[in-house]
Amino acid sequence: MNNPDNWGKYVATQNGYYVTSWDVPSSSANSKWTFEAVDEIDLTIGTSGYASVNYDFPVKFPAGVKVYKKALEAATYIKLEEIPAGPDGRVSLPTGNAAFVAGTEGASITLEILLDEPAAIDGGTGVNGTYLATTFDATSAANVYGIANVDGVVAFYKMRGGTTIKQNKGYIESATNNAPRMELTFGEGETTGIESMLEDNSRRESIDTSVLYDLNGRRVLYPSRGIYVTAGGQRIFLK
Repeated sequence: MNNPDNWGKYVATQNGYYVTSWDVPSSSANSKWTFEAVDEIDLTIGTSGYASVNYDFPVKFPAGVKVYKKALEAATYIKLEEIPAGPDGRVSLPTGNAAFVAGTEGASITLEILLDEPAAIDGGTGVNGTYLATTFDATSAANVYGIANVDGVVAFYKMRGGTTIKQNKGYIESATNNAPRMELTFGEGETTGIESMLEDNSRRESIDTSVLYDLNGRRVLYPSRGIYVTAGGQRIFLK
């Protein structure tokens, strides 16, 4: 609301993104709303090299921008799959379809707001999303994961209770998992979240290795030399 007489700020009541009422002092005779039509919206890539989106209107990404949906979830990883671009080389995202967007940290991407709904994404995106900023308590955050860069490791990290996800963002809600971290994989085994230096033998002494999984999320009963993931999400190298 634009207040030409400098009366101060008034509280707006919102239903989704639509302003339904506002509080104006009874002595005030004038008020004015100024609306500006827009046909694009900007998105900034985070420190992880990814951003998440979820809009209540359809959008189209610039050519060359990679947009991902969830393809598979296993015990130790979440696999993302690239959403195919249209004939013009650009990905269109229908209303309410949350997704992850890859790019360079800090880069700004301009999305086109579409007037018409594009074709539905086959099977949906498998990604949950917010329209308004949402705070998750310890119970509701138990199985919620978001992409983050922690100490140089990009992966899906479990949300802490009391964390707020900003408006128009996406996240993964697991039905079964509560591991502190899940690896991020693409296609045929390309994986992020594996440190260049894995847990060495001295560090493994303090790690519970009674339950181990391979990098495909399958439990291994008789592990041999190689890389494994514990039930707690740590990667270890068995010599």
